Amino acid sequence: MGWALDIDDVGNENGWTPLILAVDYGENQITQYLIRQRPSPNPDLRTTQGSTALIKAAQRGYADLIDLVVTRLRANVDIADDNNTTAVLWAAKKRRWGCVIQLINHHARVELSNKDDEIALHFAIRTRNLRIVNRVLRSDRSGISLKAVDMQGRWPLHIAAETGDINIIQLLIHFGARNSVYDYWGNMPSNIAFSRGFYQAESILIRAP
Repeated sequence: MGWALDIDDVGNENGWTPLILAVDYGENQITQYLIRQRPSPNPDLRTTQGSTALIKAAQRGYADLIDLVVTRLRANVDIADDNNTTAVLWAAKKRRWGCVIQLINHHARVELSNKDDEIALHFAIRTRNLRIVNRVLRSDRSGISLKAVDMQGRWPLHIAAETGDINIIQLLIHFGARNSVYDYWGNMPSNIAFSRGFYQAESILIRAP
């Protein structure tokens, strides 16, 4: 009697498939071996917490495995876990910027938010990563990211004002961000910059629409 491998076998109560385990441990060769099997593993199966192989790769910072799982297995780049957090959002939250770029290259929707109303742009601004801010803005043709308000009512320009980063503030304004928006406490971005002593940033903001 022959022995057949169940490529999507869930080996424990947490719902971890062989593919999810291989990706989580960064095992490129094992991941490639699994991908070559017929039938191929299902890349969108989830753990009990909703994580997929792609989400694990993004969390761990494995850009090469992201490319493998998406190009070879056609993984859903916008699938979210139980916190409604997608792979690109996890990568941004963990500061895995190479993974953010890789996922954007595979057309991940950067404007999608988690249950805390956070998006990739928020994390890029907080960490003052001008390159990623620019890439996220250019990839979001809907323009939703510029208007994405977090749980405190802060627009992206509010978050930029909190950092005082003039380059990011100017970039956001260039893409259409407005100073005439308010957080839940009635503050405009210029008010935030002033309260934190970022007077040059305040000067730029008060001249914005």
